[in-house]
Amino acid sequence: MEFNKQSIKIPAKALLFGEYAVLYGSPCIAVSFFDYYFQLSFQKINLETKNKKSEIFFISDFFKNPCQLETKDYFLFGISSTDNLDKKNKEFQTSSQDLFFFENILKSYNENFKDHKIKFIFNIENSYSPSLGFGSSSALISGINLFLFQFFFHVDFNKTNENEVENFFSTDLGLKLWEKLWTSLISIQGQGSGYDIAIQTLSAIKKLNNNDNKECDFFQFTFNNTIDSYPIIKTLKMNSYSIKQYGCFLRTDLYSNTTEKIKNFLTLENKDDYVQKHGLISKKYNENMNFLELSNLVHDAQKIGMEQGLFLNTNKKLNEIYKKLNENQIP
Repeated sequence: MEFNKQSIKIPAKALLFGEYAVLYGSPCIAVSFFDYYFQLSFQKINLETKNKKSEIFFISDFFKNPCQLETKDYFLFGISSTDNLDKKNKEFQTSSQDLFFFENILKSYNENFKDHKIKFIFNIENSYSPSLGFGSSSALISGINLFLFQFFFHVDFNKTNENEVENFFSTDLGLKLWEKLWTSLISIQGQGSGYDIAIQTLSAIKKLNNNDNKECDFFQFTFNNTIDSYPIIKTLKMNSYSIKQYGCFLRTDLYSNTTEKIKNFLTLENKDDYVQKHGLISKKYNENMNFLELSNLVHDAQKIGMEQGLFLNTNKKLNEIYKKLNENQIP
C-alpha cells in the first residue's frame, strides 16, 4: 500500500462510571462522541537524498510563532499555517517546550524514522478546547499514531471490518499498535489507564469504515496497566446518534483540576475503598437499564464523588457554576 495522504476524525470522550477504579484494573464505562472532534490530515513527501534526516511538521493555531527542535532522528517543526512549510530553518525559533508534547508522541517511532528521509506534514484542521475535559491530548495521541502506524507498518485501516474493531487490540497487529499508543501516553502523562486513547482510536477506525449518522459509542474498558497486555473492550449496543440525547457535560475547568484531583487521590490512605466503590458502580451498569435504574446509578456515583471531594456538594458552589454558564451564554 502506498500511503501518502489521509484525513481522519478522532472523537471526544468522557468517562461515565468507574473513574479512579480503572487505574487499578477495574472496568469503567466510557463514551466517545463526534459532537466534538479533532480532524487531522497527514501527508508525506519524499525528500532529496542530500537531506540527512526526516522533517516532521505540525500545523496548528497552538504555535503562535514558528518553532523547531532537532532530535537524533529527525527535525521537528511547529507552525501555524502551510505558508511556513518552505521557510528556511533559521527563521524558526528553537523551542523544546512548545514541541515537548509532539516529541513524546513520536518517541516509539524513533527507530522507524532512521530508515526514512521524508517530510511528514500533520495538519490539525479542527479541534476543541482542552478545558472541556473531552480528551484533546488523547485525541492527538490516537490520530498521530494511526497515521504513523499505517505508514511504517503498511496497514490500511480503511479496510478494517467494523465487526473486527471491538477485538482489534487482541490481535497481533492491534497489540503492536496498542504498545505504540501506550508508550506515547506514558511518555507524556507518566501514568493513566489508557481508556481514552483506546476508545478514541477504535471509534476513529470505525468512522473510516462507515458513513452512518451514529455519532457516539459506549464502551466497557478494562486494562491491567502493563505494556505486555492489551485492554479488554466491549462495545455496548446503545442506539445513540448524539451524546446530546443524554444531557450535558460541564467544562472541567469550571469546577475542577483533573491532574490535581488524581494526585490527591493517589495519596489518600483509603483510596482502595474508593477504587472498590467506583469499580462496583461500573459492574452494576447494564446496557439494558431503564432511565430510573440509570438515574439511581448516577446518584450513587455522585455520592461517592462527593465523599472524595470531587464534585459540588453545596448550593453556593452550584450557583457559582450557574453564574459562569450564564456569563458564557450557555443555555
